[in-house]
Amino acid sequence: MKTQTVKTLFAFILMTFVAGVAYGQKRLNPTIYFVKSIDLTEQDCSVKKTLYSTTGEVIKKVCAIDYKTCVIEGTCALIGSKDTTLINYVDQKQGVPLFKEVGEKCPYGLGVSNICLDPYYTVAADMNFHKAGEVIFVEVVKGTKLPNGEVHDGFFIVRDRGGAIKGANRFDFYTGLLHYKNEDNPFTPLGLSSETKSFNYRRATAQETAFVKEKRNYPGLPL
Repeated sequence: MKTQTVKTLFAFILMTFVAGVAYGQKRLNPTIYFVKSIDLTEQDCSVKKTLYSTTGEVIKKVCAIDYKTCVIEGTCALIGSKDTTLINYVDQKQGVPLFKEVGEKCPYGLGVSNICLDPYYTVAADMNFHKAGEVIFVEVVKGTKLPNGEVHDGFFIVRDRGGAIKGANRFDFYTGLLHYKNEDNPFTPLGLSSETKSFNYRRATAQETAFVKEKRNYPGLPL
């Protein structure tokens, strides 16, 4: 069994190398997005805005600056004195953003078509050029150690879209609960938080796509 596993990994590494030659490299411009944490016990501000549900009900009133970030990031953690509620920006009506509570099935939020977001392996893209389920390989990320001890393989799945993500080579990298300014965020030192930087990337082959999607339990989360 161990020998077979080694053979499988070797075949995948070889396949990745060959793909890098066959598929032309492109340059991407990155940014990082994350879950905005809002401490409801510290909402001491003069201007508050209301977070509405998809049915028009009031979820919470929060400080305007937190509201704005919540809309931009798309997913917010509302931290109360006893529990935490995760909400997702899913739609808007007459210009008003609408949110819904995220269940346990997708503990890090929802992407397009209610696809679960997978921290450190998810990118948001412009859906005029990409579609959910596409896989890309980003060379600079390969070998990066993640907070849970995993070593990143450099592959990402398009699971989300972003209102400010425009163009075929613009990608927003999702880092879960870690803000891009957090010193523990492993993507910030790589430069992925700056849209002015650019990095090599390529589309994954069909074989790589199938391998990565199975590994990351697309469209859910790794088991």
